[in-house]
Amino acid sequence: MNQKQRVANDAEEGFNKCNLCLIGTGKILRSFAVRNEQHLYLCECMNCGCEFLFPQPSDDWLASEYSGDYQKRQSSIQRPKKAWFKALLNQLNVDFSKRSLLEIGSGEGDLVAAINEKWCQAEITAIEANEECLPDYKRLKCNLITKSVETWLAYQTKECFDVIFLFDLLEHLRKPKQNLDQLVSRHLNTGGMVVATFPNVDSLSRKLLNVFWPQYKVEHLFYFSQSSVQWLARELNLETIELSALTKTLPLDYLYAIGSRFGPQSVQNCCRWSHQRLPQGIKQIALPLRLGEWLWVAQKRESLSKGISDETSN
Repeated sequence: MNQKQRVANDAEEGFNKCNLCLIGTGKILRSFAVRNEQHLYLCECMNCGCEFLFPQPSDDWLASEYSGDYQKRQSSIQRPKKAWFKALLNQLNVDFSKRSLLEIGSGEGDLVAAINEKWCQAEITAIEANEECLPDYKRLKCNLITKSVETWLAYQTKECFDVIFLFDLLEHLRKPKQNLDQLVSRHLNTGGMVVATFPNVDSLSRKLLNVFWPQYKVEHLFYFSQSSVQWLARELNLETIELSALTKTLPLDYLYAIGSRFGPQSVQNCCRWSHQRLPQGIKQIALPLRLGEWLWVAQKRESLSKGISDETSN
């Protein structure tokens, strides 16, 4: 029996459980990707409404995707993420200077750099598993931990924080609900905030682009619906302050460069072709875009009238 037949049999018997809610069975939507003998399928959870990959790609497959991603980002692409983080921090309207902050999956340190500039006294811990990013932190002020979130959580550290940032992280975790539950229950102070971004399967770009949606990547194991985020909030004792379509203002040059290196091959080819033909002046134009992501801001329940909620209401 080949893997495709095994997957079909597993689906019929209900073995393709959603790894987000751990309750619902996945309805197979389509074939997603194939590598060697492993065949991935895109499924929709009949309980929480998220989409997820089944089976999940192997560790070797994911490692090859991540190593390639870092090398692609270190090309000639000028990263505008620090400016975007500064704009987002202003939008949140919270004084982080007296808060203890944790960012998980901090990448090249763009958020840390933005916080260092705006609140030089802020205490921030950054967790990034990719040691190739270490040189980016030489001039940044933070407590850098080079571990995966799963490894860090296994250490049973008792440190707690006022704000936990999870930008483009949850979709990469094999067990996002369990990991987020550990973070909120053990490491987030009462009244503290979670600020997260992740793929929005309800987005207009998802509906228009369908299989060509750039968020559809092998390393993205989950794609979140509004109902799945609401379910997470209830399960984790979180009060949702904001759940909205994320807007990023990015130059066309950056968008085309990213599009030519990531996502479906057909999208990469199209971006390369058009990028080469755009006048330089047009490439520098920055546009506010909704690229199919959620912005989720949530607060740990209890004492909701105190702490950070007071500042966000001002």
